[in-house]
Amino acid sequence: MVKRRYLDEADANVRVDQREGLRRRGWPISVVLVCGIALPVVLAAVLIYVAGYEVARRNTSELARDKSEILIHSIERRVHSHLEPVRTQLEYISEIMEEEALDLRRRTRLGELLAASLAASPQVSVVAFANPEQLTLRAFRYRPEQRIKLSDWGGDPGLGRAIARARARRETFWGELFVAEDIGLTFMNLFRPVYHGERFVGVLIAGVSIHALSEFLGTLEGKHTDNAFILYDRDFVLAHPRFLDSPPAVSDAGPLPGLSEFGDPVLARIWTPDRFDGRERRGRERRGRERRGREQRGRARRGGRRRQACLSVSPGSRLR
Repeated sequence: MVKRRYLDEADANVRVDQREGLRRRGWPISVVLVCGIALPVVLAAVLIYVAGYEVARRNTSELARDKSEILIHSIERRVHSHLEPVRTQLEYISEIMEEEALDLRRRTRLGELLAASLAASPQVSVVAFANPEQLTLRAFRYRPEQRIKLSDWGGDPGLGRAIARARARRETFWGELFVAEDIGLTFMNLFRPVYHGERFVGVLIAGVSIHALSEFLGTLEGKHTDNAFILYDRDFVLAHPRFLDSPPAVSDAGPLPGLSEFGDPVLARIWTPDRFDGRERRGRERRGRERRGREQRGRARRGGRRRQACLSVSPGSRLR
């Protein structure tokens, strides 16, 4: 009996050892089935989620960018529509001056014509005529005590350069900025050469203050247009609704505030390279090439004539 009991216990121990050996040799079949079925499903779901998220991110980014570009182009068109009557008015005055042979020898008639033109262009603060000797007749909108004034600006180098440029061409152009230091305002100046036949007699000048242009930007209606602004030569602020509350300090040396001087941290970083990662930068470069291609094709359709814009509109901080 003792021997048989000893053999039974030994056989039981062997069977236990065999079962433990089986466990050590592999995973349970239930675990294998779960992993084999669930793991591919989880991996597929993760891939679909990542791909869907990337597509959604790109679509959202493109839609926001397209919406911003449409808004910017809309503001640009409205600004040009605001300034185009100034060009039309100067061209009309030059036609009358040529038909009536007007110059400073008939300054009374010419002064009346200049003063009357202000009624049709409220965005213009002053309109003037300067002859080659830089004798200048001006008509003011906001000086009721002296609507018309004749001045000798013979020592002004900026006016001398504008007259020389006007003599060399017969088209209207935007010239240098002018600072009226007595009132602390900077003016954008539109010039129109005046000829009597083939004889150059002078140049018409229309001055639009950056305060008036900023006031126009403030009247633009829209959810995202209350912070629109205009840059001059990339690094200077030409117009901004904030000018109405806190006019910038200007001088002949500094007619416009710089981006870093304006006090807007977002505006100060507008040209910072690290604002965009590599993918967005490549997208901007691609869209820039496409835009330049469209402009070149447009110029080709117009017979090679290039249409230049005098202003560059950029999105405000709320558009970025």
